[in-house]
Amino acid sequence: MTFSNELSTAAAERGWRTNTEAGTISGESEKVAFRLTVGADVKLELSANITEKNLKKLGVGIAAEYPGATAEYHGYGIIITAPANLWGCEQLFAFVKTSVEGTVKSISVSHDNSYMKYTEPFYTYLRGIAGAFIGALVGVIPWGIVGGGWFGIWLGAAVGIASFYGYRICKGAHHTKFAASTVIISSIAAMVIATLVRTVVEFMMYYEAENLFQAVSWLIDMFADGRIFQYLGNAGIGIIFGIIGMVAIRNKISDYTHEPKFLRREKTPRNKK
Repeated sequence: MTFSNELSTAAAERGWRTNTEAGTISGESEKVAFRLTVGADVKLELSANITEKNLKKLGVGIAAEYPGATAEYHGYGIIITAPANLWGCEQLFAFVKTSVEGTVKSISVSHDNSYMKYTEPFYTYLRGIAGAFIGALVGVIPWGIVGGGWFGIWLGAAVGIASFYGYRICKGAHHTKFAASTVIISSIAAMVIATLVRTVVEFMMYYEAENLFQAVSWLIDMFADGRIFQYLGNAGIGIIFGIIGMVAIRNKISDYTHEPKFLRREKTPRNKK
């Protein structure tokens, strides 16, 4: 099969990029990035990772529909190769659709934490903890300022969301249970800290504490006699709303922790080979 103007136009209509000189089409399908090279054979590179067992199943399934097709690991993803004799545009795009759908199905089958960690180094876990906590501290600012009332409590949902985005921005480990636990713990810690800080500020503004040291001393006294729990009650309800916020973005957490290894790779500085 040759890379024709008809093929280039048909690909562009689907929003895909074409390179007529290289004979390639690249784009995204089912949230999977791909590059299709058209020549004597059709080579479809996909930025997705699946287990070896599922890769073999994928190859068998595609070969059953496209005789001679093979599937194997390639770079940070997989590559599916098939003979291109007598293929037209629609047959070629059907091949892409079938291959991507089969790959996505294989990814969903392999969603287990032990596999998806990809032997990530320990520092990615520390990086995730730091990012989640910083994100929670940023997210808790509006909640801490508003304080009581149902509107203020509702802002607790933003704390968990901000914590997750902090985790993702800092490229925390791709481990679902660890990510969720880290975000929840960070959100709770941020809310408790915000409540304690707000209490100290109130002591200084409304209860005539002479200085910060005295305000903190009063706070310690409240811990000693158990009265602190009435101040943490608002934080407790806020934590519930924080968990609700986590539930609302659970799919985004899963998308991040199960994203292809291709998207996780470390960037190499330009001055290093």
